[in-house]
Amino acid sequence: MQLSKSAKITIYPPDRQGTGAFDSGKITEIKLIDFPGGTSAAKRIRPLFYWAWASAKGDGVIGLHPHQGFEIMSYVIAGEIGHSDTLGTESRVGVGSAQVMQTGSGVYHQEEMFGERT
Repeated sequence: MQLSKSAKITIYPPDRQGTGAFDSGKITEIKLIDFPGGTSAAKRIRPLFYWAWASAKGDGVIGLHPHQGFEIMSYVIAGEIGHSDTLGTESRVGVGSAQVMQTGSGVYHQEEMFGERT
């Protein structure tokens, strides 16, 4: 596939990407595509409306929070992630694995990250 001559590629350097932290800074994220109102310069690109890289130093939790009407995919590069939700779902996946959650009419969930040991 070739880009048309009118196609434009925008590269957002780190200072234009959003950042976030959870569990008193145990989990940090770089938000390449941020939710509306977030700090990243990139907002909703076609079907993607949020894309972040998260990492944890040791273990950390992103507490119970709601999602509705979209799909979340987490891919593990290092460590492990866990998921639990108000529907009773619980899972834990490791390196090279993916976790997919479809939120439909709404669900509350939390993630646990089991990161680097320092």
